[in-house]
Amino acid sequence: MRKIAIYLDRDGTIVQNREDYIKSIDEVEFLPNSLEAIGKLAELDAYIFMVSNQSLVGRQIVTQSEADAINEHIIEQIEANGGRIDNCYFCFHAPSEKCICRKPSPFLFLESLRDGYRFERAVVIGDQYTDIIAAHNLELPSMLVKTGLGKKTIQSQPTLAEYAIEDLLEAVDEITQWLNASKELAVVETKTAQ
Repeated sequence: MRKIAIYLDRDGTIVQNREDYIKSIDEVEFLPNSLEAIGKLAELDAYIFMVSNQSLVGRQIVTQSEADAINEHIIEQIEANGGRIDNCYFCFHAPSEKCICRKPSPFLFLESLRDGYRFERAVVIGDQYTDIIAAHNLELPSMLVKTGLGKKTIQSQPTLAEYAIEDLLEAVDEITQWLNASKELAVVETKTAQ
């Protein structure tokens, strides 16, 4: 059993968001500090999961094999920079399909438990309220990064955000301090972090 499970959103948290979606490997652009951050996470007694809505498959913008190639490329780059992803949980359905797995549903997060992973605590990190609401539904702490759509999310719904963190690297630093001190997550209040 590991001390913590860290559920990471993909677009806007690890790689840049694109309004027209990431449709090829060439369009993958890592956010500043994200590769360093995941490298630091890999040193912790933690499971690292990527949890993401990938509706471009359901919308027939890319094929399943093209989406798989993009995700494999992202994981390869993370590993090449000293990081790791222990497992990925994706929803490839379009919103119109009304599936049970699309965030903010907790379904994808619970898949890790169904896969046999065991841990003492968990935290959800993402740039949208689908991540925050999913964490709330699971009674887990969450961190809203201000990368990707994070700043816009805070401005549009400031009362819903639990915590705001500058980026993934700052989130990792907070988690590391928390684990080292065996204390609650030290986080920045949204209203003071805008």
